[in-house]
Order: sequence, then C-alpha cells, then structure tokens
Amino acid sequence: MNETLEALVASEIEPLGLELFEMKVGGSKGRPVIDVRVEREDGERVTVDNCAAASHAIESKLDAEGFGGRIGRGSLAKPPLSPRTFRVTRRAGEPTK
Repeated sequence: MNETLEALVASEIEPLGLELFEMKVGGSKGRPVIDVRVEREDGERVTVDNCAAASHAIESKLDAEGFGGRIGRGSLAKPPLSPRTFRVTRRAGEPTK
C-alpha cells in the first residue's frame, strides 16, 4: 500500500517541480495521516509556497484514500527515497568525493 501511495503522491507533485524525499504513515487507526517530505527538483530550498502547492495537489487524492496529510521539506540528515533526489541533494550542498 505504501508503494501505491508513494506513486500517487510523486505523480501529483512532479508537475510542481517537486520530488518525494520521504513519506511516513502515522496518525490513528481511524484517521491515518501521511507525512510527506519534498525537495525541489532544481535543488533550491523548499519554500512554504512549495509546501502549500504540494498539499493542494495531493489533498483530494489522500482524502479519497482515507488519509489526512502533512507536507514539509526534506532533510539532509535523512536519506532520500530515490537516487535522483540523492544527486540533487548532493549537488545542493554536500561535497562529493
């Protein structure tokens, strides 16, 4: 189920120039909540406006699946979900060796 949700979220935020960085399912049994972390494809810093746009893009899809949602930016302290996100993150601030 998580892979299906990841694909759903990724497909909705991709047109916004965002990439799925991390996704966790939490909340209660009666109202699960998806915690979504995103990064910008261009490697720039994620803004509040980016998070709001992502939230609006996935809100109805998550509601239809019975989930609430929270959107935030990714963190360099955590590993990304995809190799492409890893490359963007490295390019944005970490030296490569």
